[in-house]
Amino acid sequence: MLLKAIGTDLRVLYFFDQTHNRYIEFKRESENTYHGFHLDAIDEKRVPEEIKMMIKELMS
Repeated sequence: MLLKAIGTDLRVLYFFDQTHNRYIEFKRESENTYHGFHLDAIDEKRVPEEIKMMIKELMS
């Protein structure tokens, strides 16, 4: 999923995990290393609406 993840800044990328029905946030730890974790309903609000729309388009 990281390969499809998008964001406005390479330090934080997002994608949607259809298996778990949750957004995933990938935070960059170093040059090519990211740490990904599922967001709960409260933290999901951090995902910008334009990113959510772009992810929906990518998944369709």
